[in-house]
Amino acid sequence: APEQLGLCIEWLWQQTQDELMGLGCESMNLGVFSLAAKYGLVAESLREALFRMTKFYGTVSNAVSFSLEENGDEAAIKIALSHDEAEHDHILTEFLLIVMHRYCSWLVGRFIPIHSACFSYEEPEHSAEYQLMYATVCEFSKDKNALIIPSELLGLPIIQNKGSLAEYLEK
Repeated sequence: APEQLGLCIEWLWQQTQDELMGLGCESMNLGVFSLAAKYGLVAESLREALFRMTKFYGTVSNAVSFSLEENGDEAAIKIALSHDEAEHDHILTEFLLIVMHRYCSWLVGRFIPIHSACFSYEEPEHSAEYQLMYATVCEFSKDKNALIIPSELLGLPIIQNKGSLAEYLEK
C-alpha cells in the first residue's frame, strides 16, 4: 500500500540521513527534494518546472540527474544515476521515476498519463510489479530510464502554491 511504502521510505531516510536511501554513489542531504520542489513551484508550466528541476539537481548532485527530451508528440522525463552498475536491483531508479511522475501530476492538478516507461537494464524478476507502479507498457534494455508522456501536457500551467506544497511534502 502507498502508506506503507511512505512509512518505509521515511524510516530509511531517517536511518541513512540520505534522500537516496544509501543507494546512490554518494549521499543526498535530507531536504533536497523539498528545495527542488519549491524551485519548480515558481514555474509557469510543467515544461518550465521540469527544466528548473533538471537545473537544480544538476547543481546540487553528482549522483542523480534529470532531463527532459521532447520529440514530436512525446516527451521523455529521464533520470540517470552516476553509477547505474552499483544499483543491482534498480530500486532507486524505480523510486525516483515514481516520485517524479507523482510530483508532475501534483503540480498541474491532474494525472499525467504515461505512454511508456523505459529502463536501461534487463527485465528484472519482479517486472510484473512494474505494471502496478507505472500502469503502462514497460520496455527494458533501452538506452535510458524514462517516462514517456504526451508532450502537449508540458504546457499545462502550475496550479499549486507554497501552502499546498507543505501538505504535499507531508504526504
